Amino acid sequence: MPPKKPGGKRGKTPPQPVPDLEWEDIPYICPSYNQLFNQKIRIRIRSLFAILDTDKKKKLDNDRAAIMVRATGLFPPDLEMDEWFKVIGKKGDDDLLYMERNALCDGIYEILREGRWRPPTPKQAVKAWRRLDMQQRGTLDAENLNDIFAQEEKENGMTPTELKKLIKFTAEMPGGVFDYVSYVDGWYKTWLANRIPRPRDRIPRRQFDDTI
Repeated sequence: MPPKKPGGKRGKTPPQPVPDLEWEDIPYICPSYNQLFNQKIRIRIRSLFAILDTDKKKKLDNDRAAIMVRATGLFPPDLEMDEWFKVIGKKGDDDLLYMERNALCDGIYEILREGRWRPPTPKQAVKAWRRLDMQQRGTLDAENLNDIFAQEEKENGMTPTELKKLIKFTAEMPGGVFDYVSYVDGWYKTWLANRIPRPRDRIPRRQFDDTI
């Protein structure tokens, strides 16, 4: 009687050991969802730059760059934004500060990713408006704002130019009354609808799931 082959039954091939593949040995074929999501964010940022770059010079001056930063949904303090522009910007022949496309777009992307310069919450915004509302009525009229403008020694957080614009805006409202609670609510909903979302951190994905 012939001897049995290894593996149990006659003629059956013994099981082969499965190689223990490391993470790096598994080929990465398809881009992850997060990569595609982040790529769309980069495209939106560059599309916004193209809209503001009317001269097609691939750079924006200080004022237009500030408009772009806020249009992406960021809410930076003016001083911090100016300091950031000094870091990434370059002076032109007219001694104005210009931000080149790559530096500005990539910088905005990183700020979004880090979660910096977020806007105040509706509760924080209404609280700031209530500082101007001495009678706590939830509304302001042009007379209230004129009184505030006259009392410059009070720290209201607004420049004279901003107050003038607000007085003009209030005077044009129906009844000359500015409902700042409704204004904050509408503004925040608009911001949520139009903001550019934060990029998602890329999480590597295996081609095969070995947890099953």
